[in-house]
Amino acid sequence: MCNRTSISWFLVDQAACLSKDHTVARTELLRAASCDPCRKIGSQEWLAPLDFDLPKLAERLQTRAVSIMDRGRAYAMRSFRSALIASLVFTSTSVMAQVVVEPGGIPADQTMALTNPDEYAWRLFFFINRPAKSGTAGIADENRKFGDVAGNVSMVWETWALASGRAASEVYRPDGSRPDDWDHLKRDTRLLVLDTNVENEAVRAGSRRVIPSNTGAFFPPRPQDEEVRMNRATFEFIVQRVMYNREGLEALLADATTKNDRQLIQFSPGAKEVKAQWLKITDDQKPRYLWRETVGTDGARQTFGLVSLHIITKDLPNWFWADFGHVDCEAQLNACGIAGQEPALTAPSDSTTRSANGGPGPSGSNGVRGETVNSVWANYILRGTQTNFVFPDGVPTILSNPVIENGFQRSSCVTCHARSAVGPRLRDVSGNPIAQLNHLSPGDPELGAPNPALFGDGPGFDKDEIKYLQMDFLWSPIFRAQRKQ
Repeated sequence: MCNRTSISWFLVDQAACLSKDHTVARTELLRAASCDPCRKIGSQEWLAPLDFDLPKLAERLQTRAVSIMDRGRAYAMRSFRSALIASLVFTSTSVMAQVVVEPGGIPADQTMALTNPDEYAWRLFFFINRPAKSGTAGIADENRKFGDVAGNVSMVWETWALASGRAASEVYRPDGSRPDDWDHLKRDTRLLVLDTNVENEAVRAGSRRVIPSNTGAFFPPRPQDEEVRMNRATFEFIVQRVMYNREGLEALLADATTKNDRQLIQFSPGAKEVKAQWLKITDDQKPRYLWRETVGTDGARQTFGLVSLHIITKDLPNWFWADFGHVDCEAQLNACGIAGQEPALTAPSDSTTRSANGGPGPSGSNGVRGETVNSVWANYILRGTQTNFVFPDGVPTILSNPVIENGFQRSSCVTCHARSAVGPRLRDVSGNPIAQLNHLSPGDPELGAPNPALFGDGPGFDKDEIKYLQMDFLWSPIFRAQRKQ
Protein backbone atom coordinates (compact mmCIF):
# COMPACT_ATOMS: atom_id res chain seq x y z
CA MET A 1 0.00 0.00 0.00
CA CYS A 2 1.34 3.42 -1.00
CA ASN A 3 0.52 6.12 1.53
CA ARG A 4 2.21 9.04 3.24
CA THR A 5 2.99 7.09 6.38
CA SER A 6 4.59 4.22 4.46
CA ILE A 7 6.76 6.73 2.56
CA SER A 8 8.02 8.26 5.80
CA TRP A 9 8.78 4.91 7.38
CA PHE A 10 10.45 3.75 4.18
CA LEU A 11 12.88 6.65 4.27
CA VAL A 12 13.61 6.23 7.97
CA ASP A 13 14.33 2.56 7.32
CA GLN A 14 16.82 3.53 4.61
CA ALA A 15 18.80 5.55 7.17
CA ALA A 16 19.30 2.42 9.25
CA CYS A 17 20.22 0.43 6.13
CA LEU A 18 22.85 2.95 5.11
CA SER A 19 24.81 2.43 8.28
CA LYS A 20 25.22 -1.27 7.43
CA ASP A 21 26.14 -1.21 3.78
CA HIS A 22 26.13 2.17 2.15
CA THR A 23 26.59 0.85 -1.39
CA VAL A 24 23.71 -1.60 -1.38
CA ALA A 25 21.51 0.76 0.60
CA ARG A 26 22.11 3.62 -1.79
CA THR A 27 21.05 1.37 -4.64
CA GLU A 28 17.93 0.45 -2.70
CA LEU A 29 17.25 4.12 -1.95
CA LEU A 30 17.53 4.97 -5.63
CA ARG A 31 15.23 2.11 -6.55
CA ALA A 32 12.95 3.31 -3.76
CA ALA A 33 9.60 1.64 -3.17
CA SER A 34 6.91 0.42 -5.56
CA CYS A 35 4.99 3.68 -5.65
CA ASP A 36 5.47 6.90 -7.59
CA PRO A 37 5.90 9.25 -4.61
CA CYS A 38 8.66 7.02 -3.24
CA ARG A 39 10.41 6.97 -6.58
CA LYS A 40 10.23 10.74 -6.72
CA ILE A 41 11.75 11.11 -3.28
CA GLY A 42 14.49 8.59 -4.06
CA SER A 43 15.07 9.86 -7.57
CA GLN A 44 18.60 9.47 -8.78
CA GLU A 45 18.06 12.69 -10.72
CA TRP A 46 18.39 14.88 -7.67
CA LEU A 47 20.51 12.58 -5.49
CA ALA A 48 23.37 12.09 -7.94
CA PRO A 49 24.70 15.70 -7.93
CA LEU A 50 25.02 15.61 -4.14
CA ASP A 51 27.92 13.13 -4.30
CA PHE A 52 26.64 11.88 -0.97
CA ASP A 53 27.16 15.08 1.04
CA LEU A 54 25.07 13.82 3.94
CA PRO A 55 23.72 17.11 5.33
CA LYS A 56 22.72 18.19 1.83
CA LEU A 57 21.19 14.79 1.19
CA ALA A 58 19.07 15.02 4.31
CA GLU A 59 18.09 18.60 3.51
CA ARG A 60 17.06 17.65 0.01
CA LEU A 61 15.03 14.69 1.27
CA GLN A 62 13.14 16.93 3.63
CA THR A 63 12.46 19.58 0.97
CA ARG A 64 11.39 17.01 -1.57
CA ALA A 65 9.07 15.30 0.84
CA VAL A 66 7.29 18.51 1.72
CA SER A 67 6.53 19.07 -1.95
CA ILE A 68 4.93 15.62 -2.19
CA MET A 69 3.28 15.16 1.19
CA ASP A 70 1.15 17.58 3.15
CA ARG A 71 2.99 19.78 5.62
CA GLY A 72 1.42 17.89 8.47
CA ARG A 73 3.83 15.05 7.67
CA ALA A 74 6.94 17.21 7.45
CA TYR A 75 7.88 16.27 11.00
CA ALA A 76 8.49 12.71 9.77
CA MET A 77 11.09 13.97 7.34
CA ARG A 78 12.80 16.03 10.02
CA SER A 79 13.02 12.84 12.03
CA PHE A 80 14.47 11.06 9.03
CA ARG A 81 17.10 13.75 8.59
CA SER A 82 18.27 13.28 12.15
CA ALA A 83 18.19 9.49 11.84
CA LEU A 84 20.18 9.56 8.62
CA ILE A 85 22.98 11.74 9.96
CA ALA A 86 23.12 9.86 13.25
CA SER A 87 23.28 6.49 11.54
CA LEU A 88 26.30 7.60 9.53
CA VAL A 89 28.24 9.40 12.22
CA PHE A 90 30.90 6.65 12.25
CA THR A 91 30.93 6.15 8.47
CA SER A 92 33.78 7.67 6.47
CA THR A 93 32.35 10.40 4.27
CA SER A 94 35.40 10.13 2.02
CA VAL A 95 34.37 6.56 1.16
CA MET A 96 30.77 7.59 0.68
CA ALA A 97 31.82 10.18 -1.87
CA GLN A 98 33.32 7.43 -4.00
CA VAL A 99 30.09 5.46 -4.44
CA VAL A 100 29.69 4.82 -8.18
CA VAL A 101 26.19 5.22 -9.62
CA GLU A 102 25.04 3.29 -12.67
CA PRO A 103 24.08 5.69 -15.48
CA GLY A 104 20.59 5.58 -16.90
CA GLY A 105 16.96 5.93 -15.96
CA ILE A 106 16.93 9.65 -15.14
CA PRO A 107 15.99 12.67 -17.30
CA ALA A 108 19.55 14.02 -17.45
CA ASP A 109 20.87 10.74 -18.89
CA GLN A 110 17.95 10.45 -21.28
CA THR A 111 18.65 13.95 -22.56
CA MET A 112 22.32 13.15 -23.09
CA ALA A 113 21.44 9.90 -24.87
CA LEU A 114 19.38 11.92 -27.33
CA THR A 115 21.50 15.06 -27.73
CA ASN A 116 25.03 13.73 -27.21
CA PRO A 117 24.77 9.99 -27.85
CA ASP A 118 28.48 9.30 -28.35
CA GLU A 119 29.40 10.85 -25.02
CA TYR A 120 26.61 8.93 -23.30
CA ALA A 121 27.85 5.70 -24.89
CA TRP A 122 31.28 6.26 -23.33
CA ARG A 123 29.75 7.01 -19.93
CA LEU A 124 28.00 3.66 -20.08
CA PHE A 125 31.24 2.00 -21.18
CA PHE A 126 33.23 3.58 -18.34
CA PHE A 127 30.71 2.38 -15.75
CA ILE A 128 30.11 -1.18 -16.88
CA ASN A 129 33.84 -1.73 -17.34
CA ARG A 130 34.78 -0.68 -13.84
CA PRO A 131 35.88 -3.50 -11.52
CA ALA A 132 32.90 -5.05 -9.75
CA LYS A 133 32.55 -5.27 -6.00
CA SER A 134 33.44 -8.77 -4.88
CA GLY A 135 30.55 -11.12 -4.17
CA THR A 136 27.83 -8.80 -5.50
CA ALA A 137 25.92 -8.49 -8.76
CA GLY A 138 26.01 -5.20 -10.63
CA ILE A 139 27.82 -3.09 -8.01
CA ALA A 140 31.04 -1.24 -8.87
CA ASP A 141 33.94 -1.41 -6.43
CA GLU A 142 34.31 2.16 -5.19
CA ASN A 143 37.93 1.49 -4.27
CA ARG A 144 39.02 0.51 -7.79
CA LYS A 145 38.97 2.69 -10.87
CA PHE A 146 38.15 2.28 -14.54
CA GLY A 147 41.15 0.76 -16.28
CA ASP A 148 42.11 -1.48 -13.37
CA VAL A 149 41.95 -5.08 -14.57
CA ALA A 150 44.58 -6.49 -12.22
CA GLY A 151 43.94 -9.92 -10.81
CA ASN A 152 41.51 -10.80 -13.59
CA VAL A 153 38.81 -8.98 -11.63
CA SER A 154 35.28 -9.08 -13.08
CA MET A 155 33.89 -5.95 -14.67
CA VAL A 156 30.48 -4.73 -13.52
CA TRP A 157 28.67 -6.08 -16.57
CA GLU A 158 30.25 -9.50 -16.05
CA THR A 159 28.36 -9.76 -12.75
CA TRP A 160 24.96 -9.03 -14.31
CA ALA A 161 22.54 -11.93 -14.80
CA LEU A 162 23.61 -14.38 -17.49
CA ALA A 163 20.90 -14.59 -20.15
CA SER A 164 22.79 -16.86 -22.56
CA GLY A 165 24.56 -20.08 -21.66
CA ARG A 166 21.66 -22.50 -22.17
CA ALA A 167 21.80 -24.82 -19.13
CA ALA A 168 23.93 -22.27 -17.28
CA SER A 169 21.56 -19.36 -17.95
CA GLU A 170 20.49 -17.49 -14.83
CA VAL A 171 17.45 -16.03 -16.60
CA TYR A 172 16.09 -18.60 -19.05
CA ARG A 173 16.38 -21.96 -17.34
CA PRO A 174 16.10 -25.19 -19.36
CA ASP A 175 12.97 -26.22 -17.44
CA GLY A 176 11.32 -22.78 -17.73
CA SER A 177 11.30 -22.30 -13.97
CA ARG A 178 11.52 -18.99 -12.15
CA PRO A 179 15.06 -17.61 -11.80
CA ASP A 180 16.62 -17.02 -8.41
CA ASP A 181 16.24 -13.56 -6.93
CA TRP A 182 18.90 -11.06 -7.96
CA ASP A 183 20.45 -10.89 -4.51
CA HIS A 184 20.87 -14.68 -4.53
CA LEU A 185 22.90 -14.84 -7.75
CA LYS A 186 26.22 -16.49 -6.95
CA ARG A 187 29.18 -14.23 -7.66
CA ASP A 188 32.08 -16.02 -5.96
CA THR A 189 33.90 -16.95 -9.18
CA ARG A 190 33.75 -15.52 -12.69
CA LEU A 191 32.93 -18.27 -15.16
CA LEU A 192 33.05 -17.54 -18.87
CA VAL A 193 30.21 -19.51 -20.45
CA LEU A 194 30.01 -19.00 -24.20
CA ASP A 195 27.00 -19.69 -26.38
CA THR A 196 26.00 -19.57 -30.02
CA ASN A 197 25.15 -16.21 -31.56
CA VAL A 198 21.50 -17.16 -31.99
CA GLU A 199 20.51 -13.86 -33.62
CA ASN A 200 23.14 -14.38 -36.30
CA GLU A 201 21.88 -17.92 -36.87
CA ALA A 202 18.28 -16.68 -37.14
CA VAL A 203 19.22 -14.11 -39.77
CA ARG A 204 20.98 -16.78 -41.81
CA ALA A 205 18.03 -19.16 -41.49
CA GLY A 206 15.46 -16.52 -42.46
CA SER A 207 17.34 -14.86 -45.28
CA ARG A 208 15.66 -14.74 -48.66
CA ARG A 209 18.78 -13.43 -50.39
CA VAL A 210 20.29 -15.19 -53.37
CA ILE A 211 23.14 -16.85 -51.52
CA PRO A 212 26.35 -17.41 -53.48
CA SER A 213 27.55 -20.94 -54.00
CA ASN A 214 30.34 -20.30 -51.51
CA THR A 215 27.94 -20.02 -48.56
CA GLY A 216 30.77 -20.27 -46.06
CA ALA A 217 32.17 -16.98 -47.30
CA PHE A 218 28.77 -15.27 -47.35
CA PHE A 219 27.55 -16.51 -44.00
CA PRO A 220 30.59 -18.09 -42.34
CA PRO A 221 29.90 -20.54 -39.52
CA ARG A 222 30.47 -19.14 -36.05
CA PRO A 223 31.96 -20.83 -32.99
CA GLN A 224 30.39 -20.51 -29.59
CA ASP A 225 31.57 -17.00 -28.85
CA GLU A 226 28.65 -15.05 -27.40
CA GLU A 227 27.76 -13.94 -23.88
CA VAL A 228 24.57 -12.01 -23.11
CA ARG A 229 23.92 -10.40 -19.72
CA MET A 230 21.28 -8.05 -18.30
CA ASN A 231 21.26 -5.60 -15.41
CA ARG A 232 18.95 -5.72 -12.42
CA ALA A 233 16.20 -3.55 -13.93
CA THR A 234 15.92 -5.79 -17.00
CA PHE A 235 16.19 -8.99 -14.99
CA GLU A 236 13.52 -8.07 -12.47
CA PHE A 237 11.09 -6.91 -15.18
CA ILE A 238 11.47 -10.26 -16.95
CA VAL A 239 10.88 -12.12 -13.70
CA GLN A 240 7.89 -9.97 -12.74
CA ARG A 241 6.21 -10.37 -16.13
CA VAL A 242 7.10 -14.10 -16.39
CA MET A 243 9.02 -13.58 -19.61
CA TYR A 244 11.48 -16.33 -18.67
CA ASN A 245 9.43 -19.15 -20.25
CA ARG A 246 7.42 -19.54 -23.43
CA GLU A 247 4.10 -19.93 -21.65
CA GLY A 248 4.67 -16.58 -19.99
CA LEU A 249 5.34 -14.90 -23.32
CA GLU A 250 2.18 -16.39 -24.83
CA ALA A 251 0.18 -15.29 -21.80
CA LEU A 252 1.38 -11.72 -22.33
CA LEU A 253 0.11 -11.85 -25.90
CA ALA A 254 -3.28 -13.02 -24.65
CA ASP A 255 -3.33 -10.26 -22.04
CA ALA A 256 -2.38 -7.64 -24.62
CA THR A 257 -5.13 -8.87 -26.93
CA THR A 258 -7.72 -8.68 -24.15
CA LYS A 259 -6.63 -5.15 -23.27
CA ASN A 260 -6.02 -4.18 -26.91
CA ASP A 261 -2.63 -2.90 -25.83
CA ARG A 262 0.16 -3.31 -28.38
CA GLN A 263 2.60 -1.56 -26.03
CA LEU A 264 1.98 -3.85 -23.06
CA ILE A 265 5.66 -4.76 -22.75
CA GLN A 266 7.59 -1.66 -21.70
CA PHE A 267 10.83 -2.03 -19.77
CA SER A 268 11.68 0.67 -17.25
CA PRO A 269 14.18 3.43 -18.09
CA GLY A 270 17.64 2.29 -17.13
CA ALA A 271 17.02 -1.34 -18.14
CA LYS A 272 20.15 -2.61 -19.89
CA GLU A 273 21.47 -5.62 -21.76
CA VAL A 274 24.94 -6.31 -23.13
CA LYS A 275 26.07 -8.69 -25.83
CA ALA A 276 29.75 -9.64 -25.72
CA GLN A 277 31.71 -11.60 -28.31
CA TRP A 278 34.87 -13.49 -27.31
CA LEU A 279 37.42 -15.10 -29.64
CA LYS A 280 40.45 -17.25 -28.88
CA ILE A 281 43.77 -15.47 -28.36
CA THR A 282 47.33 -16.55 -27.68
CA ASP A 283 49.26 -15.75 -24.53
CA ASP A 284 51.34 -13.09 -26.25
CA GLN A 285 48.12 -11.29 -27.25
CA LYS A 286 46.76 -11.02 -23.71
CA PRO A 287 48.05 -7.45 -23.10
CA ARG A 288 45.85 -6.20 -25.96
CA TYR A 289 42.58 -7.67 -24.70
CA LEU A 290 40.34 -8.04 -21.72
CA TRP A 291 40.78 -11.80 -21.48
CA ARG A 292 39.30 -14.74 -19.65
CA GLU A 293 40.27 -18.40 -19.46
CA THR A 294 38.10 -21.48 -19.72
CA VAL A 295 38.80 -25.19 -19.45
CA GLY A 296 37.60 -27.35 -22.31
CA THR A 297 36.00 -30.77 -22.03
CA ASP A 298 39.44 -32.27 -22.68
CA GLY A 299 40.89 -30.38 -19.72
CA ALA A 300 42.88 -28.02 -21.93
CA ARG A 301 42.94 -24.38 -20.91
CA GLN A 302 41.80 -21.88 -23.52
CA THR A 303 42.12 -18.09 -23.47
CA PHE A 304 39.49 -15.80 -24.97
CA GLY A 305 39.75 -12.09 -25.66
CA LEU A 306 36.82 -9.68 -25.69
CA VAL A 307 36.38 -8.45 -29.27
CA SER A 308 32.93 -6.82 -29.26
CA LEU A 309 30.65 -5.26 -26.68
CA HIS A 310 27.17 -4.14 -27.64
CA ILE A 311 25.28 -2.09 -25.03
CA ILE A 312 21.58 -1.23 -25.06
CA THR A 313 19.59 0.72 -22.49
CA LYS A 314 15.93 1.77 -22.32
CA ASP A 315 16.75 5.43 -21.79
CA LEU A 316 14.85 6.23 -25.00
CA PRO A 317 11.51 4.88 -26.28
CA ASN A 318 13.27 2.82 -28.98
CA TRP A 319 16.20 2.10 -26.64
CA PHE A 320 19.69 3.53 -26.90
CA TRP A 321 22.19 1.44 -28.87
CA ALA A 322 25.98 1.63 -28.59
CA ASP A 323 28.52 -0.62 -30.24
CA PHE A 324 32.14 -1.01 -29.13
CA GLY A 325 34.77 -3.17 -30.76
CA HIS A 326 38.42 -4.09 -30.59
CA VAL A 327 40.65 -2.28 -33.09
CA ASP A 328 42.06 -5.62 -34.28
CA CYS A 329 38.66 -6.51 -35.71
CA GLU A 330 38.66 -3.50 -38.01
CA ALA A 331 41.30 -5.22 -40.16
CA GLN A 332 41.19 -8.97 -39.33
CA LEU A 333 44.17 -8.95 -36.98
CA ASN A 334 45.09 -11.26 -34.07
CA ALA A 335 41.85 -12.65 -32.56
CA CYS A 336 39.87 -11.53 -35.61
CA GLY A 337 42.39 -12.93 -38.07
CA ILE A 338 40.46 -16.16 -38.47
CA ALA A 339 38.93 -17.85 -41.48
CA GLY A 340 35.54 -16.47 -42.44
CA GLN A 341 35.82 -13.29 -40.38
CA GLU A 342 35.22 -10.17 -42.44
CA PRO A 343 37.06 -6.91 -41.90
CA ALA A 344 34.92 -3.97 -40.83
CA LEU A 345 32.76 -2.89 -43.77
CA THR A 346 31.31 0.18 -42.06
CA ALA A 347 33.44 3.03 -40.72
CA PRO A 348 33.44 3.76 -36.99
CA SER A 349 31.69 6.96 -35.95
CA ASP A 350 32.58 8.72 -32.70
CA SER A 351 32.22 12.50 -32.44
CA THR A 352 34.13 12.51 -29.13
CA THR A 353 37.37 11.23 -30.69
CA ARG A 354 37.01 12.00 -34.40
CA SER A 355 36.22 15.40 -35.90
CA ALA A 356 34.39 15.89 -39.19
CA ASN A 357 37.64 16.75 -40.97
CA GLY A 358 39.41 13.63 -39.72
CA GLY A 359 41.27 15.23 -36.85
CA PRO A 360 40.97 14.60 -33.11
CA GLY A 361 37.74 15.11 -31.20
CA PRO A 362 37.12 16.92 -27.91
CA SER A 363 37.91 13.85 -25.78
CA GLY A 364 40.40 11.82 -27.77
CA SER A 365 41.94 11.05 -31.12
CA ASN A 366 41.46 8.41 -33.80
CA GLY A 367 38.90 6.54 -31.72
CA VAL A 368 40.98 6.43 -28.53
CA ARG A 369 39.42 8.18 -25.56
CA GLY A 370 41.77 10.01 -23.24
CA GLU A 371 40.42 8.08 -20.25
CA THR A 372 41.52 4.78 -21.80
CA VAL A 373 45.16 5.67 -22.49
CA ASN A 374 47.69 3.39 -20.77
CA SER A 375 45.05 0.73 -20.16
CA VAL A 376 43.80 -2.28 -22.12
CA TRP A 377 40.71 -0.24 -22.99
CA ALA A 378 42.78 1.95 -25.35
CA ASN A 379 42.35 -0.93 -27.81
CA TYR A 380 38.57 -0.61 -27.81
CA ILE A 381 36.74 1.98 -29.89
CA LEU A 382 33.18 3.22 -30.16
CA ARG A 383 31.93 2.13 -33.57
CA GLY A 384 28.69 4.07 -33.36
CA THR A 385 25.39 4.77 -31.63
CA GLN A 386 21.76 4.58 -32.66
CA THR A 387 18.71 6.34 -31.24
CA ASN A 388 16.09 5.90 -33.93
CA PHE A 389 15.21 4.10 -37.15
CA VAL A 390 15.90 7.03 -39.49
CA PHE A 391 17.62 10.39 -39.65
CA PRO A 392 15.42 13.52 -39.81
CA ASP A 393 15.53 13.41 -43.61
CA GLY A 394 14.19 9.86 -43.64
CA VAL A 395 17.46 8.10 -44.49
CA PRO A 396 17.72 4.86 -42.47
CA THR A 397 20.31 4.68 -39.72
CA ILE A 398 22.91 1.90 -39.70
CA LEU A 399 24.70 0.32 -36.76
CA SER A 400 26.50 -3.01 -36.84
CA ASN A 401 29.57 -4.77 -35.53
CA PRO A 402 32.01 -6.66 -37.78
CA VAL A 403 32.00 -9.69 -35.46
CA ILE A 404 28.42 -9.78 -34.18
CA GLU A 405 26.96 -9.04 -37.63
CA ASN A 406 29.62 -10.92 -39.58
CA GLY A 407 28.10 -11.61 -43.00
CA PHE A 408 25.54 -8.80 -42.93
CA GLN A 409 27.30 -5.73 -41.62
CA ARG A 410 25.21 -3.15 -43.45
CA SER A 411 22.33 -3.57 -41.05
CA SER A 412 20.43 -1.81 -38.30
CA CYS A 413 20.32 -2.97 -34.69
CA VAL A 414 17.11 -1.14 -33.83
CA THR A 415 15.33 -2.37 -36.97
CA CYS A 416 16.28 -5.98 -36.34
CA HIS A 417 15.29 -5.87 -32.67
CA ALA A 418 11.95 -4.22 -33.46
CA ARG A 419 10.93 -7.56 -34.99
CA SER A 420 11.26 -9.34 -31.65
CA ALA A 421 7.62 -10.34 -31.25
CA VAL A 422 5.63 -13.39 -30.13
CA GLY A 423 2.55 -14.83 -31.79
CA PRO A 424 -0.13 -17.33 -30.69
CA ARG A 425 0.97 -20.90 -30.10
CA LEU A 426 0.92 -23.01 -33.24
CA ARG A 427 -0.45 -26.54 -33.62
CA ASP A 428 0.61 -29.50 -35.71
CA VAL A 429 -1.55 -31.21 -38.37
CA SER A 430 -3.23 -33.27 -35.63
CA GLY A 431 -4.21 -30.19 -33.67
CA ASN A 432 -1.67 -30.65 -30.90
CA PRO A 433 0.22 -27.59 -29.66
CA ILE A 434 3.88 -27.57 -30.66
CA ALA A 435 6.70 -26.75 -28.31
CA GLN A 436 8.37 -24.25 -30.59
CA LEU A 437 7.62 -20.59 -29.93
CA ASN A 438 5.78 -18.75 -32.69
CA HIS A 439 7.73 -15.56 -33.28
CA LEU A 440 8.89 -13.24 -35.99
CA SER A 441 12.32 -13.84 -37.42
CA PRO A 442 15.00 -11.18 -37.89
CA GLY A 443 14.70 -12.13 -41.55
CA ASP A 444 16.85 -10.27 -44.03
CA PRO A 445 18.90 -7.42 -42.69
CA GLU A 446 16.52 -4.52 -43.17
CA LEU A 447 16.83 -0.80 -42.60
CA GLY A 448 14.40 1.84 -41.37
CA ALA A 449 11.17 1.47 -39.43
CA PRO A 450 9.48 -1.96 -39.41
CA ASN A 451 6.38 -2.67 -41.46
CA PRO A 452 3.32 -2.47 -39.13
CA ALA A 453 1.76 -5.34 -41.06
CA LEU A 454 4.30 -7.66 -39.43
CA PHE A 455 2.40 -7.24 -36.17
CA GLY A 456 -1.08 -7.22 -37.68
CA ASP A 457 -1.33 -3.44 -37.55
CA GLY A 458 -1.99 -0.74 -40.13
CA PRO A 459 -4.32 -0.58 -43.16
CA GLY A 460 -6.23 -3.77 -43.88
CA PHE A 461 -5.98 -5.17 -40.36
CA ASP A 462 -8.53 -5.34 -37.59
CA LYS A 463 -7.48 -2.66 -35.12
CA ASP A 464 -8.35 -5.02 -32.26
CA GLU A 465 -6.18 -7.85 -33.58
CA ILE A 466 -2.62 -8.26 -32.36
CA LYS A 467 -0.97 -10.74 -34.67
CA TYR A 468 2.41 -10.51 -32.94
CA LEU A 469 3.20 -8.74 -29.68
CA GLN A 470 6.50 -6.88 -29.63
CA MET A 471 8.90 -7.69 -26.78
CA ASP A 472 10.15 -4.09 -26.52
CA PHE A 473 13.23 -4.77 -28.67
CA LEU A 474 14.69 -7.68 -26.65
CA TRP A 475 15.52 -10.85 -28.56
CA SER A 476 16.73 -12.81 -25.55
CA PRO A 477 13.24 -13.90 -24.35
CA ILE A 478 12.29 -14.99 -27.87
CA PHE A 479 15.40 -17.04 -28.57
CA ARG A 480 16.28 -18.28 -25.09
CA ALA A 481 13.05 -18.88 -23.13
CA GLN A 482 12.03 -22.56 -22.86
CA ARG A 483 8.82 -24.46 -22.16
CA LYS A 484 7.94 -25.28 -18.56
CA GLN A 485 8.82 -28.85 -17.67
